Amino acid sequence: MAKKIIVVGASSGIGKELATLLLEQGHTVTLVARRDKELKSILASFNSSGKMNAFVIKHDVTNFDQVETVFQKAIKSMKGLDEIYYASGVMHNIKPDEFDVEKDISMLNTNLLGCVAWLNPAANLFQKQKVERS
Repeated sequence: MAKKIIVVGASSGIGKELATLLLEQGHTVTLVARRDKELKSILASFNSSGKMNAFVIKHDVTNFDQVETVFQKAIKSMKGLDEIYYASGVMHNIKPDEFDVEKDISMLNTNLLGCVAWLNPAANLFQKQKVERS
């Protein structure tokens, strides 16, 4: 059965590969990432087949105040949500003797706090769906 899925961090790496696999399996996927050009390339390659099961939303996961709006837009475009995957991440080159709190903060904002910001509304939605199904 086809599912409605959000993949955050879908423009490259693991996120792109996961989104591609899910689309190939016939799921409806909203790809979320900050790199618009890469997102549009993925969208074009899948929607050219006529299935129209891929949606894209440009979003920087460190813009925490925009998460709820982007989350709701993704749900609306797919008419629901079954699963969410957070694959956004950064790793700055840091020398063994380098201590750069700005790089650390950047990594924490993307890799940890961005994940928390995205999974909170998803958890709320899934809890509500669970109660409604009971």
